[in-house]
Amino acid sequence: MQHLAAPSCRFPIPLLLASALVTALVPAQDDARLRSWLPDGYSNMASVDLELLRDRGIWEELQLSVLGATFGGMEKELGFPLAALDKVLMVASLTESSAKAQEVRLLVGNRELPAATRNMGSYQQEQVGKHEVWVRDSYRREYFLLPEPTLQVFGTALALDPILGGQAHGGLPCPDVMSLLSRPSTTFACFVLDVSAPVLRTRMMRAMFPDTTWPEGHEPTFFCVRGLITGDADDPHLTVEATMRHAKEGEGLQVTAKAIDALLERLAAEPTQRTLASLLKKAERQQLRSDYVLTLDLGRARAAAGNLALLVLPLFAPVRAEPAAARAAAPVPAPAPAPAEPLPR
Repeated sequence: MQHLAAPSCRFPIPLLLASALVTALVPAQDDARLRSWLPDGYSNMASVDLELLRDRGIWEELQLSVLGATFGGMEKELGFPLAALDKVLMVASLTESSAKAQEVRLLVGNRELPAATRNMGSYQQEQVGKHEVWVRDSYRREYFLLPEPTLQVFGTALALDPILGGQAHGGLPCPDVMSLLSRPSTTFACFVLDVSAPVLRTRMMRAMFPDTTWPEGHEPTFFCVRGLITGDADDPHLTVEATMRHAKEGEGLQVTAKAIDALLERLAAEPTQRTLASLLKKAERQQLRSDYVLTLDLGRARAAAGNLALLVLPLFAPVRAEPAAARAAAPVPAPAPAPAEPLPR
């Protein structure tokens, strides 16, 4: 992920929603292992489950699709084959200043992952709590560590210092994120943004809906996209579900419906976007309390792969050198850079 910011959660976490979230994100045996590295109350996240895609036979279809050409570049950035990677999970709780953001990125492998990353010249090895950690100090303090051979952890000191220091925590997100991911499904990827955060509201929402103003108190608060595996086990389909959550039920949902229509009209007017606009018009729409939900069946995996790139590729975008101000505005964290020569643990 790149760098985000968002307000902290305001409500206690219901146990049933917590269980639903854990089921959606990772297998039961991985719950404690991964959540132990996540801060409490994060409100932005992205994840992709490559293990699930392989188990369902969908990964082979993706390799034969237009996405196949991109996988070599991803492996070069990561520094190991995608076959070694089972999951990517990235979370953040953001503030107006990216220097104060809490971010964690986890790369989960099915075999030993490299113990070093590329461009380690700016890192210094330090002892933080009981862990040997590679530390980089620039406009903020960032860590890289390998707590076990199959897990790489990247994150900001603000997020990881309490964890490395042994502070008790649950590693669960805020209730809105949990409820957005709790609807029954087989989820292979998800992406959630807290668009009530000013940095995302002004950059992302205005870019998507430049001529739209929501009534005060009825604005969108979260934007969620999930990639789902649907249909029969021997004939899986890929489905995309997009949800715009609002502060409350009411007129804000009608404004969102009109804003989406206007967005589709703009896409249809662009020669390079007409195919996408035509596809999105087939999405089923429904209102579920304060959520406006679009669901689009992309068809069988091979046919759907080209459109799936819009969801999957941003999770693997390479890290680019950019000033802190630009980082603060970027909505999606990027995965770890590729390893170079091994460094001592």
